[in-house]
Amino acid sequence: MPGFRGLNVSAADGDRWELALNLLETGDAPVRLGSITLCRDVGAPNADGHIHIEFPCLHDPDRITPEAGAHDLDSARSVVQAASAADHRFALLLHRFGFIYEYVHDYGMGGVLLATAREDGSLTWQHPGGDSRG
Repeated sequence: MPGFRGLNVSAADGDRWELALNLLETGDAPVRLGSITLCRDVGAPNADGHIHIEFPCLHDPDRITPEAGAHDLDSARSVVQAASAADHRFALLLHRFGFIYEYVHDYGMGGVLLATAREDGSLTWQHPGGDSRG
């Protein structure tokens, strides 16, 4: 996403990762880890306190299929699982605050939420392009 104002980390270790864990706990800034962006929703009036895990839709949202969405979600879940395996503190943060996956299409000047997924991995479509039920 252009104009990202957060912390980029390349792996779940080292000094930058220590800072990333702190930012996720406090909700002070987003963290980008590989293809996903994590942030804890604490400042908005309707903040839920969960860790939001954004993963990108690189397709035209009007042409996205449920299969493509599921594939992209699996990729995001792999990043989260690897980070959880590398550092149990990250896994504890996810457990403590709860988390939600958000499938987002970035169109350059902003983004649109296409779908969300909870821990079970099933996508709930917000945008009609990915929902074959229409």
